[in-house]
Amino acid sequence: MGNLSGAQYVVTGKVISATVDSPKRIDNKGTSTCRIREKKDQYRNGSVSWTTHELKSTAAVNSSYQIIDVKTGRITAADSVRAEEADAAKWIEFNGDENCLPWEVSNFSNKKQTIADSQILLGKALEKASGEIAGKLVGKFK
Repeated sequence: MGNLSGAQYVVTGKVISATVDSPKRIDNKGTSTCRIREKKDQYRNGSVSWTTHELKSTAAVNSSYQIIDVKTGRITAADSVRAEEADAAKWIEFNGDENCLPWEVSNFSNKKQTIADSQILLGKALEKASGEIAGKLVGKFK
């Protein structure tokens, strides 16, 4: 086939495995109190209780390729690639005074978040693997 097309090399490859983890959810609860400035010299006590939520999923692709010399039929190079794609979402639900939230959770969204569908994550992992293989092939033929 390679001789018919005038090619010097043929590249073959395959996906060895493609997996997607089920979304994992982690919930953490906390409470805190604080002093809140109302006016110049007037303060009040505040408190808040909260739950942080984190949702995460990961897709992984293992693939391999071979470069075959058309004239000799020998494998001149072979390698494998592992690529991952992850998506995560964080949000918070709280009751009480928002001003009392600790800084490490105060920037979380207060609306429920979603993560990418498993097929989208898998597609992105496949794209990464393809890109890595293409980069390695370009390096071999420079």
